[in-house]
This record gives sequence, structure tokens and C-alpha cells, in this order.
Amino acid sequence: MTTTTTSMPSSSSSSSSSLRLVSIVSLLAVTLFVTAVSFNKIDNDETSDISTPSLSRRSLQQTCSYSDLNDKISAIRDFGENPCMDDRECCSNPFVPIKGSIYNWDTAFARNQDLASETSRKPLGLEVLFWGDSIVEGMIGENVGNDVENKADYLTTFQNYFRPLEARNRVGRPYTKGLALGIGGDRIPHLLWRIQNGEMPPVYQPPETKKRRRKQLLWSGTPVEVFWISVGTNDVYDGCSVDALLVGFVNLVLELRKLRPKATIVVNSILPRDQLVFNDQIAGVNEALQCYANLPRSARDSTLNNLVDENGNFLLDDKFKFFDATNIFYKGGDDIERHLMPDGLHPSAEGFEEWFKEIRPQLIKFNHIL
Repeated sequence: MTTTTTSMPSSSSSSSSSLRLVSIVSLLAVTLFVTAVSFNKIDNDETSDISTPSLSRRSLQQTCSYSDLNDKISAIRDFGENPCMDDRECCSNPFVPIKGSIYNWDTAFARNQDLASETSRKPLGLEVLFWGDSIVEGMIGENVGNDVENKADYLTTFQNYFRPLEARNRVGRPYTKGLALGIGGDRIPHLLWRIQNGEMPPVYQPPETKKRRRKQLLWSGTPVEVFWISVGTNDVYDGCSVDALLVGFVNLVLELRKLRPKATIVVNSILPRDQLVFNDQIAGVNEALQCYANLPRSARDSTLNNLVDENGNFLLDDKFKFFDATNIFYKGGDDIERHLMPDGLHPSAEGFEEWFKEIRPQLIKFNHIL
């Protein structure tokens, strides 16, 4: 006789099924929660003007070519492409020089002309000339030609590193012969106007005497060895596009290469700001400048009409440099280093000192300055 046995589910099998059911329910709950958070984030992003900042020095993600740069220059300079990030009129064409018009601008410009003229009276010229906006003018503790209260130590800090005429500091080491020519509120087109209208130090002319030294006769006539450009933060504030800022900087370099072909030209990165909405754009401009400064010689093309002089010489040569100062003022986290940039835009005396400490080795590297 055959006995048929009916198998009943064991308690362990029942527990396993229950666990699987709980896991499925839990997974569905997590999925629904993540989806809800995602939709909520999208809604918040659409109504917010401030995005997560990109202040830190990022790995270079842009690709660049001289041919592309040549086309960008033509698009904005020759074809009138809107230099703004959107359709509004916000940004001046970077190829059109503009004389400043804010209060006391003429006084600041006249001061800069006098300083530039004074340095040309010495046969050895300057080792570095800083050119820019309120950040550069702040190196000497002034803003649009006026002394700024509680900033006398700024000039002292600058003179610990750079002096236009004196040869040695208090410990017997040579100063770097440097000069700062800035005007608060200036944009790239303002600096272009200043370069073309009187702030360029003239070439030293040896005195006409019978006892003129032979070394004066053989002097090369290069009044500035390094031009250090620090401008652009006001153009960013105006809403200029990354391309407009890029070609604006390049146009400054091309102008200086034509006027002083033997000089090294350094474009300093646009410094970070505490207004977070601007920092992605600042990072984009800095990356583009770094990319072009690092392009190899083999990439140069003398047929690109916007990048050569009338003799066919390629102007973005090895004397065009880029210096990234981002990490001096931003060390990570959600904010800049407040003790180095208290107002979120202009360096403090301590901030300038940290910056100058990084600049000096670069000057030694570029021109073998002592």
C-alpha cells in the first residue's frame, strides 16, 4: 500500500518569504523617496539664482585650438556677436577701448601716467608691472585715486616685495622692481584704453652726453620685463560670456605683444568671489585661459589672421603665461578664506602677501630675476 504524504510549508520557508516581501516593500519606499527628493531639487534649482560654487582648481576639462580661438575673435569683433551670457545688453565689446567715466577716474589715470613716466627715467626699467582694476589698485591702498582708510599697510606690504626705483631692502636683498597701475571699477575695455592712451611706460632714452656709457648705448630698450594682468571680475559681474572674457584677455595680450614684443605677459586668474553665482563662470574663463597658455608650439598656425602681426609672426608665443591664484584664496569648503579676502572680493594685506609670495618665484622662473 502506497502512502501519499502531503508536504506542508516549513516555518523557515515561511520566514524567508516574509523577508523577501519586506525587502521589496523597503526598496519601493526608498525609490519613491529618492524620486520625490529629485523632483523637489529640480523645482528648487529652477527658482534659485545661486548654484553650488566651483571655486577649487579643477582638472582641465576644456579642449582648445588656435583655429577655434581665431573664430571666436572674429565672431565677437567682426560680426558683432552678443558678448553677454544672454540676450540683454550687459557687456561692452572687449575690442572697443573705453575711457573710464566714474568719479575721480581721471585723477587715478593721471597718477598712473606719472608713475609709468617716472620709471622710464631709469635705464634698467621695471621687472614687473601689475595692470588691472580695484584689486591691483588695492595693492597700494587706494581706490579710484583716493587713499582708503585703514589700508596704509597695503602699500607697506607691496613695498616689502616691489619698488620701482630702490635697489635693496632692509636685509640687503634686491627688491623686485615693480609697479602697480590699477583703477577701481575698470573692465577689460577700460584697461585696453589705458594701455593705448598713456599708461604704457615709454622706452628709456639715454641722455645725449659725450660721456655716455657703452652699456647705455647697447641697452636693449625693454622698459618692462613682465606685464602681470589682473582684471575681469567686474566684467563677470556685468554678465559677460566666457567667450567674450576669453577673447578680451587675448586681445590685451595681442596688444601688448605688438607694443612690447620682448616682454613676458602673464594673465592672472580671475579671483574667486563670495557671490557664488559667478564662480562657475570664473572657473570657465580661467580654464580656457590655462588651456590656451599651455597649447604646444606645434599647434601654432601663422595663417590665422587674428593671431599674427603684420609680418606674420604668431603673437601667442612662449611669453604668454597664465597664473592660477585660485587656491591662495580658496582652500576648500563652502567659502573663500575670509581672513585673506574679508569683503569676498578684494584681498586683505595678508591676502596680498600670500599672493606676492607665490608671484615672486614665477618672476624668477620667467626672467631669472634675483
